[in-house]
Amino acid sequence: MPLTSALAAVLLRSAPALAVHWLDRIAAALPRVEATDASIDAPEVRFERAERVIDAAVRALGAATTGVPNETTSGTPIGTGHGTTGTGADALTLAGWEYGVAAHLQGRALHDLSQEFDLLLAILLHESEQAVTREALLPDPAVPDAAAPSAAAAFLASRRLHEAVALASLAASAGHAQETMAALRLRFRTLRHDLRNPLSTIQNVVSMMEDASMPAETRHDPRYTGMLQRNAEALGELIARELGEGGVGAGAGVRAVSIGAVALAVRRSLRAELRAADADIETDPRLPIALIDATSVALALRALFAAALRRVGPGTTLRLLALPSEAPADGAATQGGGFGTRRNRRPRPMLRLAVEGPFNGDPDAAPSPESPGDGTDQASSGASAPPFFDSALEVATRVGGTVRFADGRLLLELPMDTVDDSAGTLA
Repeated sequence: MPLTSALAAVLLRSAPALAVHWLDRIAAALPRVEATDASIDAPEVRFERAERVIDAAVRALGAATTGVPNETTSGTPIGTGHGTTGTGADALTLAGWEYGVAAHLQGRALHDLSQEFDLLLAILLHESEQAVTREALLPDPAVPDAAAPSAAAAFLASRRLHEAVALASLAASAGHAQETMAALRLRFRTLRHDLRNPLSTIQNVVSMMEDASMPAETRHDPRYTGMLQRNAEALGELIARELGEGGVGAGAGVRAVSIGAVALAVRRSLRAELRAADADIETDPRLPIALIDATSVALALRALFAAALRRVGPGTTLRLLALPSEAPADGAATQGGGFGTRRNRRPRPMLRLAVEGPFNGDPDAAPSPESPGDGTDQASSGASAPPFFDSALEVATRVGGTVRFADGRLLLELPMDTVDDSAGTLA
């Protein structure tokens, strides 16, 4: 039997366990966000979707041979009851597409979806490696056999696994993107309708007030001025709500994210660096839940922790804690008057996090992030060297934040999103 068929048969038997392992790895590596539809987030539903993708990917692995059955591990054809039909690439495409649609409804971002399929590939490759040894699928080098699978066959199986998972990931991304566009189209249709109502009222009232055939006392009736005032204010509030920072965030699919969950995921990704530095990271249990892009937080925290590990000694435990958010300007001041009045634009609230040491060296002597970074010696030239957190500052700047060193702590600030008048932090 070809190696790809033998591997596919072994992996199919392990599909339920692999699906559980995949979901566990996703939960450990990626932060959870608030799902928009709880019915698609039930554990048994998520397991069924994951197993369906694995079944289709494994069958695609052996699609060129006849040794792979056209059933799931329960003996049910892959398309039965799931809206998918066929085998090979078609079934894999449909399974991946449905997975991506569900990911959008769960509030997961497109880049998170890509990471999930990276994890799936790693799991399938590791299980294949174990299966080759456990099932003795490759021959003993000391016993030559021209008919036995070769190392080239192993590379072929690996390539086919990559191709299968890449196809599933592509289909999932397409399904996610289509759902995102559908949600945006619905949002803009609703917005057009909501904008049209007050605008039509204003147009009708202005037309009536300019109608010279009507008596002057009717055209100048204060009720019409009041109607203009109310509809103009409603229009301004609608624009601020739907097209302001909060509305843009909601339209882009921003979800409530546990900063503690993001920090733990980042800590797990830094296990090798922590072992090398003989250090550890603790997170404050009071880290907030915030309306913010989880991936931006993860990238900034990873760079921040990496910078901190360059300034700590063996046995150090870094501690991540949240600082009080700086309240944005009240925005109560107004400009203009009458129904042209509008509020000043409120700045976005900032998520403020701190990493506590102790750090090596004199914390008070740490260079300022505003100092020039020409690499010259500070003592000889009087110019400041680049700060030790220079790379973390660059990453934070890319996602709209900043990093600085003050009071012996590394401080990270990132802009949060808002919904209506919320300050970005939910808990």
